[in-house]
Amino acid sequence: QSGLGVFLPATVALLAVLVYVSVGSVGMPLLVLAAVLVAVVWMTGFMGWIGQPITALSNTAPTFLLAIGCAYVMHLAACYQRQVHAGADARAATLAALERMRRPVVVAGLTTAIGAGFVALSDLPLVRGFGIDLMAGVLSVNVLACFGVPAVLSLSKVRRGSGILRSERRLGVLLFGIVELVARRPRVILAAALLLFAAAGIASTRLVVDSSGPKAFAEDSRFRRSSEFYRSHLSGD
Repeated sequence: QSGLGVFLPATVALLAVLVYVSVGSVGMPLLVLAAVLVAVVWMTGFMGWIGQPITALSNTAPTFLLAIGCAYVMHLAACYQRQVHAGADARAATLAALERMRRPVVVAGLTTAIGAGFVALSDLPLVRGFGIDLMAGVLSVNVLACFGVPAVLSLSKVRRGSGILRSERRLGVLLFGIVELVARRPRVILAAALLLFAAAGIASTRLVVDSSGPKAFAEDSRFRRSSEFYRSHLSGD
C-alpha cells in the first residue's frame, strides 16, 4: 500500500507534465488523466469486488494502466484536435475522431487484454491475480476511451489552434526529428536494432531465475538472516 501511495501519484504527475508538453494545453492533460484514473478506480473496485488482495505484483497494475490508458485516450484526443483545427465544431470533431480511431483503439485494447488474460492462466496465484487485475483495467480504459471521453469532448468548448502536436512545438521537435532520422537512415536503424537484438539474446543467457520473497527484505534484517541460514543448510526456506 505504501508503494502504491508513492508510485501512483508520481506516475500521474509525470504523465501530466509529458501530456502538457506534448499538446501545449491544460485541458487535454486533465481529460486524459481523469479518464485513466477513473479506469484505475474501476479496476481497484473490481479487485475489491472479487476479493483480490493488493500484492507485491498487483500494486504495479495501476501504474501499468496509467501508461497504457494514456496512449489510447491521447490518440483519440489528438485526432479530435486535428478536426477542430480544420474548422469542425465539437460534435463533428468528436464523431470524426471516433470514426477514425475507434477500430485501432478497440483492437489495441482487446489484444492487450488478451495478453493479460494469458497471464491470468498462470498456476501461481500472485501472477494470476495480476493478470486478472490488468485485464479488467485495460477493458475499463477501453470502454472509457470509446464512450466517456468522446461524450466529454462533444460537450467541450472548442479552442482552435491549441493542443496539437506539431513539428515546431516542444516535444514535437524531438519526435518529428526522430521520424526524419529513421526515414533518412532506415538501413542503419535496422542494423543497429539487429545488433541490439543479438547482444540482448546473448545477455539473456546469464539470467538467474529467483522468485524468492525474502530478498525483498533488508540484508541485515532478522528474517533475511534466518532465511539465508535455512537456504544454506537445507534445500530452501
